Amino acid sequence: MFNQDCLLPATNRWRCDIRTADTLNENLLLNTTGILLLGESALKTWTTGYDGYTINELRGTPLNNKWGLPCLCSNLPQDAVDMVDHESRLNPHLQGRDTGAESGGDEEDSKFRHGKTRRHNYRFWLQRDTQKILYRMGNPPTLPVFSVKIFPQADEIIKVLSSTRGQDLFFDIETDGDYNITCFGFSFGDSSIVYSVPILRYDYSLAYGRTTYKIIWSLCLALCRNIAVIHNSSFDLFILAWKYRLLFGRHIYDTMLAQHRCFPEAEKSLGHCLSAWEAIWMPTHKDEGIFQPHNVDQEMQLWNYNAKDVIGMRYIKNEQLLYAAKTPGLEDSIRQSNSCIYSFLVNTLLGINIDVQKRSDMIAENDKLMTQYLRAVRMLVGPGIDLLPSSSKSCVRYFHDIMGYPVVGRSKKTGDASLDETNLLKLKLKQENPVIDFCIKYRQTLKETGSLNFEPLNIHT
Repeated sequence: MFNQDCLLPATNRWRCDIRTADTLNENLLLNTTGILLLGESALKTWTTGYDGYTINELRGTPLNNKWGLPCLCSNLPQDAVDMVDHESRLNPHLQGRDTGAESGGDEEDSKFRHGKTRRHNYRFWLQRDTQKILYRMGNPPTLPVFSVKIFPQADEIIKVLSSTRGQDLFFDIETDGDYNITCFGFSFGDSSIVYSVPILRYDYSLAYGRTTYKIIWSLCLALCRNIAVIHNSSFDLFILAWKYRLLFGRHIYDTMLAQHRCFPEAEKSLGHCLSAWEAIWMPTHKDEGIFQPHNVDQEMQLWNYNAKDVIGMRYIKNEQLLYAAKTPGLEDSIRQSNSCIYSFLVNTLLGINIDVQKRSDMIAENDKLMTQYLRAVRMLVGPGIDLLPSSSKSCVRYFHDIMGYPVVGRSKKTGDASLDETNLLKLKLKQENPVIDFCIKYRQTLKETGSLNFEPLNIHT
Protein backbone atom coordinates (compact mmCIF):
# COMPACT_ATOMS: atom_id res chain seq x y z
CA MET A 1 0.00 0.00 0.00
CA PHE A 2 2.72 2.49 0.96
CA ASN A 3 4.64 1.92 -2.25
CA GLN A 4 1.61 1.91 -4.55
CA ASP A 5 -0.57 4.62 -3.00
CA CYS A 6 1.96 6.94 -1.36
CA LEU A 7 5.33 6.83 -3.14
CA LEU A 8 4.39 6.19 -6.75
CA PRO A 9 4.66 7.75 -9.30
CA ALA A 10 7.17 10.25 -7.83
CA THR A 11 9.46 7.53 -6.48
CA ASN A 12 9.36 3.99 -5.10
CA ARG A 13 10.44 2.16 -1.96
CA TRP A 14 13.69 0.92 -3.54
CA ARG A 15 14.87 4.51 -3.95
CA CYS A 16 14.23 5.26 -0.26
CA ASP A 17 16.35 4.48 2.80
CA ILE A 18 13.81 2.61 4.95
CA ARG A 19 15.00 1.81 8.46
CA THR A 20 13.79 1.24 12.00
CA ALA A 21 13.70 4.00 14.59
CA ASP A 22 16.59 2.57 16.62
CA THR A 23 19.18 3.40 13.91
CA LEU A 24 19.52 7.08 14.82
CA ASN A 25 23.24 6.76 15.64
CA GLU A 26 24.05 5.31 12.22
CA ASN A 27 23.50 8.73 10.62
CA LEU A 28 21.92 9.35 7.22
CA LEU A 29 22.98 8.15 3.81
CA LEU A 30 24.78 10.65 1.61
CA ASN A 31 22.51 12.87 -0.53
CA THR A 32 19.51 12.36 1.77
CA THR A 33 17.14 15.25 1.02
CA GLY A 34 14.19 14.61 3.34
CA ILE A 35 12.99 12.56 6.30
CA LEU A 36 9.55 10.97 6.83
CA LEU A 37 9.02 9.59 10.35
CA LEU A 38 6.33 6.92 10.55
CA GLY A 39 4.84 6.16 13.95
CA GLU A 40 5.22 7.42 17.51
CA SER A 41 8.54 5.72 18.18
CA ALA A 42 10.24 7.31 15.18
CA LEU A 43 8.79 10.72 16.05
CA LYS A 44 10.01 10.66 19.64
CA THR A 45 13.42 9.17 18.80
CA TRP A 46 14.40 11.33 15.84
CA THR A 47 13.17 14.71 17.06
CA THR A 48 13.49 16.75 20.24
CA GLY A 49 11.03 19.11 21.87
CA TYR A 50 7.87 17.20 20.95
CA ASP A 51 7.43 15.00 24.02
CA GLY A 52 3.98 16.38 24.83
CA TYR A 53 2.60 15.70 21.37
CA THR A 54 1.08 12.69 19.61
CA ILE A 55 1.56 11.67 16.01
CA ASN A 56 -1.87 12.98 14.98
CA GLU A 57 -1.13 16.41 16.42
CA LEU A 58 2.11 16.83 14.48
CA ARG A 59 1.62 14.88 11.28
CA GLY A 60 1.99 16.98 8.17
CA THR A 61 3.77 19.85 9.91
CA PRO A 62 7.50 20.64 9.52
CA LEU A 63 9.63 19.23 12.34
CA ASN A 64 12.99 20.34 13.71
CA ASN A 65 15.83 17.85 13.38
CA LYS A 66 19.58 17.92 13.88
CA TRP A 67 20.31 17.63 10.16
CA GLY A 68 18.24 20.67 9.18
CA LEU A 69 16.47 18.65 6.46
CA PRO A 70 12.80 18.81 5.50
CA CYS A 71 11.11 16.46 7.96
CA LEU A 72 7.51 15.32 8.48
CA CYS A 73 5.86 12.60 10.54
CA SER A 74 2.81 10.50 9.82
CA ASN A 75 0.99 7.35 10.90
CA LEU A 76 2.44 3.88 10.47
CA PRO A 77 1.33 2.19 7.23
CA GLN A 78 0.09 -0.72 9.37
CA ASP A 79 -2.26 1.65 11.21
CA ALA A 80 -3.39 3.08 7.89
CA VAL A 81 -4.67 -0.32 6.70
CA ASP A 82 -5.96 -1.70 10.03
CA MET A 83 -9.47 -0.38 10.61
CA VAL A 84 -9.17 -1.55 14.25
CA ASP A 85 -6.21 -0.49 16.38
CA HIS A 86 -4.68 -3.95 16.78
CA GLU A 87 -1.16 -2.52 17.02
CA SER A 88 -1.49 -0.65 20.31
CA ARG A 89 -3.53 -3.50 21.82
CA LEU A 90 -1.29 -6.42 20.83
CA ASN A 91 2.18 -4.91 20.43
CA PRO A 92 3.87 -5.16 23.88
CA HIS A 93 6.11 -2.19 23.02
CA LEU A 94 3.08 0.07 22.61
CA GLN A 95 0.88 -1.12 25.47
CA GLY A 96 0.26 1.58 28.05
CA ARG A 97 1.48 4.28 25.68
CA ASP A 98 -0.69 7.02 24.19
CA THR A 99 -0.44 6.37 20.46
CA GLY A 100 -2.67 9.25 19.51
CA ALA A 101 -5.10 6.92 17.75
CA GLU A 102 -8.16 9.05 18.30
CA SER A 103 -11.36 7.54 17.01
CA GLY A 104 -13.64 10.54 17.35
CA GLY A 105 -14.93 12.80 14.62
CA ASP A 106 -13.20 15.85 13.35
CA GLU A 107 -13.75 19.29 14.82
CA GLU A 108 -14.86 21.84 12.27
CA ASP A 109 -12.38 24.39 13.48
CA SER A 110 -10.41 22.96 16.34
CA LYS A 111 -8.56 25.44 18.50
CA PHE A 112 -6.01 22.82 19.47
CA ARG A 113 -3.42 21.49 17.02
CA HIS A 114 -5.03 19.30 14.34
CA GLY A 115 -8.08 18.26 16.31
CA LYS A 116 -9.10 14.59 16.16
CA THR A 117 -8.35 12.42 13.15
CA ARG A 118 -10.65 9.50 12.45
CA ARG A 119 -8.84 6.23 12.08
CA HIS A 120 -10.36 5.36 8.72
CA ASN A 121 -8.75 8.54 7.36
CA TYR A 122 -5.21 7.55 8.39
CA ARG A 123 -4.59 6.17 4.91
CA PHE A 124 -5.61 9.44 3.25
CA TRP A 125 -3.40 11.52 5.54
CA LEU A 126 -0.45 9.15 5.08
CA GLN A 127 -0.79 9.68 1.33
CA ARG A 128 -0.94 13.47 1.72
CA ASP A 129 2.02 13.56 4.13
CA THR A 130 4.17 11.42 1.84
CA GLN A 131 3.33 13.55 -1.19
CA LYS A 132 4.06 16.66 0.85
CA ILE A 133 7.58 15.61 1.88
CA LEU A 134 8.35 14.45 -1.69
CA TYR A 135 7.18 17.80 -3.03
CA ARG A 136 9.24 19.71 -0.47
CA MET A 137 12.37 17.70 -1.26
CA GLY A 138 12.20 18.86 -4.87
CA ASN A 139 10.90 22.38 -4.35
CA PRO A 140 12.14 25.17 -2.08
CA PRO A 141 9.52 27.08 -0.05
CA THR A 142 7.73 29.60 -2.28
CA LEU A 143 5.06 30.91 0.10
CA PRO A 144 4.69 34.70 0.25
CA VAL A 145 5.98 36.35 3.40
CA PHE A 146 3.65 38.61 5.38
CA SER A 147 4.43 41.32 7.88
CA VAL A 148 2.27 41.20 10.98
CA LYS A 149 1.01 44.29 12.78
CA ILE A 150 -0.11 43.60 16.35
CA PHE A 151 -2.29 46.17 18.12
CA PRO A 152 -1.91 48.78 15.33
CA GLN A 153 -3.02 52.40 15.57
CA ALA A 154 -6.79 52.87 15.43
CA ASP A 155 -6.58 55.41 12.60
CA GLU A 156 -4.70 52.94 10.41
CA ILE A 157 -7.24 50.17 11.05
CA ILE A 158 -10.21 52.43 10.31
CA LYS A 159 -8.64 53.79 7.13
CA VAL A 160 -7.72 50.38 5.71
CA LEU A 161 -11.06 48.74 6.52
CA SER A 162 -13.29 51.60 5.38
CA SER A 163 -11.46 52.44 2.15
CA THR A 164 -10.91 48.98 0.63
CA ARG A 165 -13.47 47.59 -1.82
CA GLY A 166 -13.90 44.53 -4.00
CA GLN A 167 -11.02 42.48 -2.60
CA ASP A 168 -10.62 39.30 -0.58
CA LEU A 169 -10.94 40.14 3.12
CA PHE A 170 -9.28 37.33 5.08
CA PHE A 171 -10.96 37.50 8.47
CA ASP A 172 -10.85 35.57 11.74
CA ILE A 173 -12.15 36.25 15.25
CA GLU A 174 -11.17 34.87 18.64
CA THR A 175 -13.75 34.62 21.43
CA ASP A 176 -13.87 33.77 25.11
CA GLY A 177 -16.21 31.26 26.74
CA ASP A 178 -19.14 33.70 26.57
CA TYR A 179 -18.61 34.44 22.86
CA ASN A 180 -17.22 37.89 23.50
CA ILE A 181 -14.83 38.85 20.71
CA THR A 182 -11.40 39.31 22.27
CA CYS A 183 -9.62 40.14 19.01
CA PHE A 184 -9.94 39.84 15.26
CA GLY A 185 -7.40 39.47 12.49
CA PHE A 186 -7.66 40.55 8.88
CA SER A 187 -5.73 41.02 5.69
CA PHE A 188 -6.66 42.07 2.17
CA GLY A 189 -5.87 40.13 -0.96
CA ASP A 190 -3.43 42.59 -2.50
CA SER A 191 -1.63 43.44 0.73
CA SER A 192 1.38 41.81 2.38
CA ILE A 193 0.27 43.07 5.80
CA VAL A 194 -1.72 41.05 8.35
CA TYR A 195 -3.39 42.91 11.20
CA SER A 196 -4.35 41.54 14.61
CA VAL A 197 -6.74 43.93 16.34
CA PRO A 198 -7.56 43.42 20.04
CA ILE A 199 -11.02 44.39 21.23
CA LEU A 200 -10.87 43.29 24.87
CA ARG A 201 -7.68 43.26 26.94
CA TYR A 202 -6.94 40.51 29.44
CA ASP A 203 -8.65 42.60 32.16
CA TYR A 204 -11.71 43.10 29.91
CA SER A 205 -11.06 46.77 29.32
CA LEU A 206 -11.55 48.06 25.77
CA ALA A 207 -8.25 47.99 23.93
CA TYR A 208 -9.10 51.13 21.94
CA GLY A 209 -11.38 52.80 24.48
CA ARG A 210 -14.09 55.00 22.99
CA THR A 211 -12.67 54.57 19.50
CA THR A 212 -13.79 50.94 19.48
CA TYR A 213 -17.14 51.75 17.87
CA LYS A 214 -15.39 53.35 14.90
CA ILE A 215 -13.31 50.22 14.37
CA ILE A 216 -16.43 48.06 14.49
CA TRP A 217 -18.19 50.41 12.07
CA SER A 218 -15.31 50.21 9.60
CA LEU A 219 -15.26 46.40 9.95
CA CYS A 220 -18.93 46.28 8.94
CA LEU A 221 -18.16 48.35 5.85
CA ALA A 222 -15.30 46.03 4.92
CA LEU A 223 -17.41 42.88 5.34
CA CYS A 224 -20.14 44.31 3.11
CA ARG A 225 -17.88 45.78 0.42
CA ASN A 226 -15.43 42.89 0.01
CA ILE A 227 -15.37 39.11 -0.32
CA ALA A 228 -15.13 37.77 3.23
CA VAL A 229 -12.74 34.79 3.32
CA ILE A 230 -13.30 32.89 6.57
CA HIS A 231 -12.66 29.39 7.86
CA ASN A 232 -16.03 28.20 9.23
CA SER A 233 -17.96 31.39 8.48
CA SER A 234 -21.05 29.94 10.16
CA PHE A 235 -19.32 30.66 13.46
CA ASP A 236 -17.56 33.99 12.89
CA LEU A 237 -20.38 35.71 10.99
CA PHE A 238 -23.03 34.24 13.28
CA ILE A 239 -21.27 35.66 16.34
CA LEU A 240 -20.99 39.07 14.68
CA ALA A 241 -24.69 39.15 13.84
CA TRP A 242 -26.15 37.42 16.90
CA LYS A 243 -23.94 38.79 19.64
CA TYR A 244 -23.06 42.20 18.23
CA ARG A 245 -25.83 42.93 15.66
CA LEU A 246 -23.24 43.53 12.93
CA LEU A 247 -24.03 43.26 9.24
CA PHE A 248 -22.09 41.23 6.71
CA GLY A 249 -22.25 41.02 2.93
CA ARG A 250 -23.42 38.33 0.53
CA HIS A 251 -20.01 37.60 -0.95
CA ILE A 252 -18.38 34.93 1.24
CA TYR A 253 -15.70 32.33 0.61
CA ASP A 254 -15.48 29.67 3.31
CA THR A 255 -12.17 27.76 3.21
CA MET A 256 -13.68 24.99 5.33
CA LEU A 257 -16.52 24.39 2.86
CA ALA A 258 -14.12 24.58 -0.06
CA GLN A 259 -11.85 22.01 1.63
CA HIS A 260 -14.85 19.74 2.07
CA ARG A 261 -15.54 19.93 -1.67
CA CYS A 262 -11.88 19.13 -2.41
CA PHE A 263 -11.67 16.16 -0.02
CA PRO A 264 -15.22 15.28 1.15
CA GLU A 265 -14.32 12.55 3.65
CA ALA A 266 -11.24 14.11 5.25
CA GLU A 267 -11.12 16.28 8.37
CA LYS A 268 -11.33 20.00 7.64
CA SER A 269 -10.21 21.91 10.73
CA LEU A 270 -7.78 24.72 10.00
CA GLY A 271 -4.90 22.60 11.28
CA HIS A 272 -5.88 19.72 9.00
CA CYS A 273 -6.23 22.06 6.03
CA LEU A 274 -2.76 23.54 6.58
CA SER A 275 -1.25 20.06 6.66
CA ALA A 276 -3.14 18.84 3.60
CA TRP A 277 -1.51 20.99 0.91
CA GLU A 278 1.92 20.16 -0.47
CA ALA A 279 3.11 23.75 -0.93
CA ILE A 280 2.16 24.92 2.59
CA TRP A 281 5.30 24.41 4.68
CA MET A 282 4.10 26.14 7.84
CA PRO A 283 4.86 24.90 11.39
CA THR A 284 1.77 24.10 13.42
CA HIS A 285 0.53 26.87 15.68
CA LYS A 286 -2.82 25.43 16.76
CA ASP A 287 -1.60 24.81 20.31
CA GLU A 288 -0.33 28.36 20.86
CA GLY A 289 -3.58 30.17 21.53
CA ILE A 290 -4.57 31.14 25.08
CA PHE A 291 -8.18 32.11 24.59
CA GLN A 292 -8.82 33.60 28.02
CA PRO A 293 -5.54 35.41 28.75
CA HIS A 294 -4.74 36.62 32.27
CA ASN A 295 -1.72 38.82 31.61
CA VAL A 296 0.04 40.84 28.91
CA ASP A 297 2.21 37.96 27.72
CA GLN A 298 -0.75 35.65 27.26
CA GLU A 299 -2.80 38.19 25.32
CA MET A 300 0.19 38.88 23.07
CA GLN A 301 0.37 35.14 22.43
CA LEU A 302 -3.31 35.15 21.47
CA TRP A 303 -2.88 38.07 19.05
CA ASN A 304 0.03 36.34 17.32
CA TYR A 305 -2.00 33.15 17.11
CA ASN A 306 -4.85 35.10 15.51
CA ALA A 307 -2.51 36.58 12.89
CA LYS A 308 -1.16 33.11 12.05
CA ASP A 309 -4.71 31.88 11.45
CA VAL A 310 -5.22 34.65 8.90
CA ILE A 311 -1.92 33.85 7.19
CA GLY A 312 -2.88 30.18 7.10
CA MET A 313 -6.19 31.01 5.43
CA ARG A 314 -4.41 32.97 2.73
CA TYR A 315 -2.20 29.98 1.95
CA ILE A 316 -5.13 27.55 2.03
CA LYS A 317 -7.36 29.51 -0.33
CA ASN A 318 -4.57 29.87 -2.86
CA GLU A 319 -3.90 26.13 -2.85
CA GLN A 320 -7.62 25.31 -3.08
CA LEU A 321 -8.05 27.49 -6.16
CA LEU A 322 -4.97 25.97 -7.85
CA TYR A 323 -6.26 22.47 -7.12
CA ALA A 324 -9.80 23.29 -8.28
CA ALA A 325 -8.53 24.71 -11.58
CA LYS A 326 -7.07 21.28 -12.40
CA THR A 327 -10.17 19.30 -11.35
CA PRO A 328 -13.20 19.39 -13.69
CA GLY A 329 -16.32 20.66 -11.96
CA LEU A 330 -14.65 21.50 -8.66
CA GLU A 331 -14.62 25.27 -9.17
CA ASP A 332 -18.39 25.22 -9.75
CA SER A 333 -18.87 22.97 -6.74
CA ILE A 334 -16.94 25.33 -4.46
CA ARG A 335 -18.82 28.31 -5.88
CA GLN A 336 -22.16 26.59 -5.28
CA SER A 337 -21.39 25.80 -1.63
CA ASN A 338 -20.24 29.35 -0.92
CA SER A 339 -23.36 30.81 -2.56
CA CYS A 340 -25.50 29.12 0.11
CA ILE A 341 -23.74 30.62 3.13
CA TYR A 342 -25.61 33.93 3.29
CA SER A 343 -29.06 32.32 3.01
CA PHE A 344 -28.35 29.72 5.67
CA LEU A 345 -26.93 32.34 8.05
CA VAL A 346 -29.99 34.53 7.64
CA ASN A 347 -32.22 31.51 8.20
CA THR A 348 -30.24 30.62 11.34
CA LEU A 349 -30.59 34.15 12.70
CA LEU A 350 -34.32 34.43 11.98
CA GLY A 351 -35.29 30.86 12.85
CA ILE A 352 -38.13 28.90 11.23
CA ASN A 353 -41.88 29.03 11.76
CA ILE A 354 -43.28 26.31 14.00
CA ASP A 355 -46.75 25.17 14.99
CA VAL A 356 -46.71 25.95 18.71
CA GLN A 357 -49.87 23.97 19.42
CA LYS A 358 -48.60 20.92 17.57
CA ARG A 359 -45.36 21.05 19.55
CA SER A 360 -47.32 21.12 22.82
CA ASP A 361 -49.49 18.22 21.67
CA MET A 362 -46.44 16.14 20.73
CA ILE A 363 -44.82 16.73 24.13
CA ALA A 364 -48.05 15.78 25.94
CA GLU A 365 -48.44 12.64 23.81
CA ASN A 366 -44.82 11.64 24.47
CA ASP A 367 -45.31 12.06 28.21
CA LYS A 368 -48.25 9.63 28.06
CA LEU A 369 -46.29 7.15 25.96
CA MET A 370 -43.30 7.19 28.32
CA THR A 371 -45.62 6.57 31.27
CA GLN A 372 -47.02 3.49 29.53
CA TYR A 373 -43.58 2.25 28.42
CA LEU A 374 -42.35 2.52 32.01
CA ARG A 375 -45.47 0.74 33.25
CA ALA A 376 -44.88 -2.12 30.79
CA VAL A 377 -41.22 -2.42 31.84
CA ARG A 378 -42.16 -2.69 35.51
CA MET A 379 -44.77 -5.36 34.76
CA LEU A 380 -42.26 -7.39 32.72
CA VAL A 381 -39.33 -7.26 35.16
CA GLY A 382 -41.53 -8.07 38.13
CA PRO A 383 -41.82 -6.64 41.64
CA GLY A 384 -38.79 -5.61 43.62
CA ILE A 385 -36.70 -4.65 40.57
CA ASP A 386 -36.33 -0.96 39.84
CA LEU A 387 -35.35 -0.53 36.17
CA LEU A 388 -35.10 3.00 34.75
CA PRO A 389 -34.89 2.68 30.93
CA SER A 390 -33.05 5.98 30.48
CA SER A 391 -30.23 4.99 32.87
CA SER A 392 -27.31 3.00 31.45
CA LYS A 393 -26.26 1.86 34.94
CA SER A 394 -29.78 0.68 35.76
CA CYS A 395 -29.99 -1.25 32.49
CA VAL A 396 -26.56 -2.82 33.13
CA ARG A 397 -27.70 -4.03 36.57
CA TYR A 398 -30.80 -5.67 35.10
CA PHE A 399 -29.63 -7.10 31.77
CA HIS A 400 -26.07 -8.08 32.73
CA ASP A 401 -26.15 -8.66 36.49
CA ILE A 402 -29.66 -10.08 36.91
CA MET A 403 -30.40 -11.59 33.47
CA GLY A 404 -26.78 -12.62 32.89
CA TYR A 405 -26.56 -11.39 29.30
CA PRO A 406 -22.98 -11.09 27.95
CA VAL A 407 -21.52 -7.58 27.88
CA VAL A 408 -21.83 -6.01 24.40
CA GLY A 409 -19.97 -2.76 25.03
CA ARG A 410 -17.90 -0.86 27.57
CA SER A 411 -17.35 2.77 28.51
CA LYS A 412 -14.23 4.27 26.92
CA LYS A 413 -13.58 6.29 30.08
CA THR A 414 -14.07 3.70 32.81
CA GLY A 415 -13.95 0.38 30.98
CA ASP A 416 -17.13 -0.72 32.79
CA ALA A 417 -20.04 -2.36 31.00
CA SER A 418 -22.24 0.21 29.29
CA LEU A 419 -25.71 0.13 27.77
CA ASP A 420 -25.86 3.49 26.08
CA GLU A 421 -27.98 3.95 22.97
CA THR A 422 -25.62 2.07 20.65
CA ASN A 423 -24.94 -0.82 23.03
CA LEU A 424 -28.62 -1.25 23.83
CA LEU A 425 -29.30 -1.71 20.11
CA LYS A 426 -26.46 -4.26 19.98
CA LEU A 427 -28.07 -6.13 22.86
CA LYS A 428 -31.37 -6.13 20.98
CA LEU A 429 -29.71 -7.93 18.07
CA LYS A 430 -28.43 -10.68 20.39
CA GLN A 431 -31.33 -11.18 22.82
CA GLU A 432 -35.08 -11.69 22.43
CA ASN A 433 -36.52 -9.76 25.35
CA PRO A 434 -39.47 -7.31 25.11
CA VAL A 435 -37.99 -5.28 27.99
CA ILE A 436 -35.21 -4.20 25.62
CA ASP A 437 -37.79 -3.03 23.09
CA PHE A 438 -39.62 -0.92 25.66
CA CYS A 439 -36.36 0.56 26.93
CA ILE A 440 -35.40 1.57 23.39
CA LYS A 441 -38.80 3.13 22.72
CA TYR A 442 -38.67 4.97 26.04
CA ARG A 443 -35.27 6.47 25.21
CA GLN A 444 -36.32 7.44 21.67
CA THR A 445 -39.43 9.18 22.94
CA LEU A 446 -37.48 10.94 25.71
CA LYS A 447 -34.94 12.16 23.15
CA GLU A 448 -37.67 13.51 20.89
CA THR A 449 -39.26 15.38 23.80
CA GLY A 450 -35.89 16.86 24.69
CA SER A 451 -35.45 18.17 21.15
CA LEU A 452 -38.88 19.81 21.33
CA ASN A 453 -38.16 21.60 24.62
CA PHE A 454 -36.36 24.54 23.04
CA GLU A 455 -36.81 28.20 23.82
CA PRO A 456 -38.83 29.83 21.00
CA LEU A 457 -37.12 32.79 19.35
CA ASN A 458 -39.01 36.07 19.39
CA ILE A 459 -37.57 37.90 16.38
CA HIS A 460 -39.38 41.11 17.32
CA THR A 461 -37.23 41.70 20.43
